[in-house]
Amino acid sequence: MLGDFGDVRPSLSGPLLGAQRIAQLYYATHLRHGAMMRLEPAILNGEWSLLRYLDGALDSVQTFEFTDVQVSRVRIQRNPVKLARLKEKLLAF
Repeated sequence: MLGDFGDVRPSLSGPLLGAQRIAQLYYATHLRHGAMMRLEPAILNGEWSLLRYLDGALDSVQTFEFTDVQVSRVRIQRNPVKLARLKEKLLAF
């Protein structure tokens, strides 16, 4: 799991490796935000993605790369400048 947080938001200290650690992060995020969090599947740039909203605002975009049988990489975009550009494009769509 790799992330671009724009030096503005809390970030990972480095790549997060291993399915269990990544699953634990998703679970902890769910416990922390609960009903305030909404996930929407999307296809962005030809890749499966999750749009994560907190309190109705776009908080992150998570893009997935796959091998034949599993997720091989997750990229997280939380950079507010880049998310604002994406939000404009999503609203225009």
